[in-house]
Amino acid sequence: MAAFRSPTLLSLDDIPVPAVVGSFRVMKDCNSAYCSLYGYNKDELIGKSFGILYVEHHDYVSKWKNFTKSVSDDDIYLDERIMRRRDGSRFWCRVSGRRISSDPSSTDSLFCVESLRRPVDWEGRSLSGRQREICSLLVRGFSSQKIGEELGLSVRTIEDHRSRLLRQANVQNTAELIAWFCDERR
Repeated sequence: MAAFRSPTLLSLDDIPVPAVVGSFRVMKDCNSAYCSLYGYNKDELIGKSFGILYVEHHDYVSKWKNFTKSVSDDDIYLDERIMRRRDGSRFWCRVSGRRISSDPSSTDSLFCVESLRRPVDWEGRSLSGRQREICSLLVRGFSSQKIGEELGLSVRTIEDHRSRLLRQANVQNTAELIAWFCDERR
C-alpha cells in the first residue's frame, strides 16, 4: 500500500468551509463556499473592502482593531459577529483567521467563516452592538473581567450590561442568558 502524500499546495476551493484571503482590509481571493455564503459572485468580491459585508461600520472598524492586535502576537483570531449578505439579510457567524505571511509588516491573512444558527433579532428588536459583543463573549466562556479587558470597559460596566440583558431576556442567570441568546427559535 502506498504511503499518503500530502499535496504541497492547496487552492482555496480545496478548503471545505467558506474561506477568504485578505490584505489591508481588502479581499484578495476567496473560495466558492465563501461566495455562496454571502450571495456574491467571486468577481464582485475580489478587490473589494470587507466593509461591504458588515452591517455596521463600527463593527468593521472594531473587528479590524481586534484582529491586528491578535495577529501581532501570532495568535489565531476568533470572534463571532453579524454580517450582511448581498440580499441584505443578516446572519451570525464565527470567524477565525491568522496571518499567512512571515513578514511582520504584512496583513496577508486567511479567514474561515462558519455560519451560526443564531437569531439576529430578539422578538422583533435587534440587540445593540454592545449587547451582541457581550453575549458573544459570554458564549465563548469569558468572565466579566475578561470581557471588560477585551472591550476596554470596567467590570462594573460589564455587570450592568449583563443585568440589563438578563431582564430583557427574562432569564435568571448567565447560563439561561446564553441558552436564550443561542436559541434559534426565539
